[in-house]
Amino acid sequence: MIDLSFLTDAMDGNVVLAQKFLGIFKSQAPKQMEELKSQLAQQDWEAVSTTAHSLKTQFAYLNLTQLSTQMEVIEQLADNQQTATIYSLVEEANHNFLEILRTELLA
Repeated sequence: MIDLSFLTDAMDGNVVLAQKFLGIFKSQAPKQMEELKSQLAQQDWEAVSTTAHSLKTQFAYLNLTQLSTQMEVIEQLADNQQTATIYSLVEEANHNFLEILRTELLA
């Protein structure tokens, strides 16, 4: 469940700025998730790591702990090119993200 309290605190209590971040997140995160899947298909491990790192941070700011943790694992696996399980992890993370998008961000 999205919680803006950490993000708002990080922005010195500026609720307007936190809402702006959320708006940017709503438009950009789905694109980044699609990029992640494309990078994975191309086996571009450096790009996978970079995108996962970016998403990890965004998810953490919104207190989406499970997604943030999944992105951290994906980032580490990509960095170490330990790719046996990375495909299923990306699919699982994408499923979890789409569920949050559907139930919380687009509701």
